[in-house]
Amino acid sequence: MLASRIVGPAQVEITQVEKPKLEKGTVLVRMQVGTLCGTDLHFFEGRPPLPGDYPLSIGFSGHECVGVVEDTDSDDFQKGDQVLITSFEGFVEHIVLEPQDLVKLPPDEDLEKLVIGQQLGTVIYCCRKLPNVMDMDVAILGQGAGGLLFTAMLRNMGARKIIGIDLVGHRLEVAKKMGATHVVDASDEDPVAAVKDITHGDMADLAVEAVGEPETVNQVVDLIQSQGYLALFGIPPAGGWEFDYIKFFRKHPIAISSAGTGSEKDHRSFKLAMDMIVQKRIDVTPLISHRLPLSHIDRAYDLALTKKDGTVKVLLDLQA
Repeated sequence: MLASRIVGPAQVEITQVEKPKLEKGTVLVRMQVGTLCGTDLHFFEGRPPLPGDYPLSIGFSGHECVGVVEDTDSDDFQKGDQVLITSFEGFVEHIVLEPQDLVKLPPDEDLEKLVIGQQLGTVIYCCRKLPNVMDMDVAILGQGAGGLLFTAMLRNMGARKIIGIDLVGHRLEVAKKMGATHVVDASDEDPVAAVKDITHGDMADLAVEAVGEPETVNQVVDLIQSQGYLALFGIPPAGGWEFDYIKFFRKHPIAISSAGTGSEKDHRSFKLAMDMIVQKRIDVTPLISHRLPLSHIDRAYDLALTKKDGTVKVLLDLQA
């Protein structure tokens, strides 16, 4: 079967490996659709911490992936079930997993949409920790796929002004489709000054950091009012880097971070995400900018890193 493998920093290969065999109590999944997210880019670029030496394991770090049960030795799943995987080795044609590493999906629904539910689930998991945002002014720093899903969720949750901020113009156009009431092009406008103007000097009640760079982690503090809320969602580089703690401290923020959605009991946030997509409460189609076969995953990484050609979210056909 075909599988991807990261063999060095910014180096990925497609290789032929033996199809895995069903084992007692496990489930064999024929993978269908995967997507790239920011976490994948970190591993692809070789940012630490890496899970071992190169070459990394087969299929790593694909985790936004869905498929169909081909065979099963578990009473929890049947042949033909559509499933989301929660492991990090999904960029393959077939995978064998324990039942606890799978989330059953609604049957007969479009997997190209449901695969976005993995990332939406991580956003919902974070939103569970937020206060009631109804009638709040909110700012989302970063309008990649994660930031765009925050834009949509905060609209659903009743935020008043939803300010999407990014350096990339085409992402801001998508932000408008996802529910942003205002957008700020940080490539030629100061985001802090823009948020101050939009909120008539009050600044945001809540700001979400959805980039994960030291610069934006420091900047997001400037977007909120005193004693405002911060949601730190982006994954910053490992190791030491400068953080302006005094600025953070003097703003008296109520700050949360969010990680580990896959370990949530009963996968509640992933399941809610799928329901919201199926019920058309969130339209994820504006995020899908490219579709490529697994055999062209190198092109997918290039698009995701450079953000050229209108890239927002790259889908991979895991059977091609």
